[in-house]
Amino acid sequence: MHYANNPILPGFRPDPSICRVGDDYYLVTSSFAYFPGVPVYHSKDLANWEQIGHVLTRESQLHLENAGHSRGIYAPTLRYFQGRYYMITTNVSHRDNFIVTAESPEGPWSDPYYLDEDAPGIDPSLFFDEDEDGTVHCYYVGTRPNQKHGVRYNGDWEIWVQELDLKTMELIGESKKIWKGAMHHVIWPEGPHLYKKDGYYYLMNAEGGTGPNHSMTISRSRSVWGPYEGNPNNPILTHRHLGNDYPITAVGHGDLVDDGHGNWYVVMLGSRKCEGYVNTGRDTFLAKVTWEDGWPGCESGSRYAGV
Repeated sequence: MHYANNPILPGFRPDPSICRVGDDYYLVTSSFAYFPGVPVYHSKDLANWEQIGHVLTRESQLHLENAGHSRGIYAPTLRYFQGRYYMITTNVSHRDNFIVTAESPEGPWSDPYYLDEDAPGIDPSLFFDEDEDGTVHCYYVGTRPNQKHGVRYNGDWEIWVQELDLKTMELIGESKKIWKGAMHHVIWPEGPHLYKKDGYYYLMNAEGGTGPNHSMTISRSRSVWGPYEGNPNNPILTHRHLGNDYPITAVGHGDLVDDGHGNWYVVMLGSRKCEGYVNTGRDTFLAKVTWEDGWPGCESGSRYAGV
């Protein structure tokens, strides 16, 4: 990877999700109430990025009637599997969670497959897994209000998983809560992503809200269904302890990617301050990830994103 200057994508580019296909990296971000929706970026080195289009370019894909500027498209996830690209996201202003697919990241992308009431909550992700016998599973990972006890306080949510049938684009089987958050009485566990490495399933998610207490945490399990154990060093990345004068704040909501040569990186959002104000929205940042004792950490275990 070439030397990267942070933010790698400055300005209004929040909630980044990334995937690698061969030597090419593709990244998407939230677009909220803007049309076209979900910009797509391409890079060969993780440092230099070019926008190559949008995922949602037709009215049949993106309904934004009466959407306020903080509504619309939340937290897309981009994944690639067996020759096809999948983008899953939430339109909080119209029918919630849906999936679109394409043979190329430049498009054209399909019309939405809506999950409707079968998939409550926001920030969906997809995880593809293969059994030893070659059986392929696709899992929907999302965040939703506390199902067992009801919402007892603002942000009382949970992360859940359920299998997705790739032929019908429908959820099958039972859903299961797999994580509540790394901290006691955590608020807003969100932006979950699953990965598999060395026999472990890793769940990375944001928590603490989208303000100064934003953070990224990691947990792991031998089964996609859990139980998951949290990293003793959680959160693996946050700026909430650096104070109001630190130039980058509200860092979190990340997605991991490997370069195919044993190196790992994470993209995440963060906000730069100018005279105490965040004028340019939430940017996309990049950090190197190192693995120690089966756990990932940012910059040799540091919780700090680069400036």
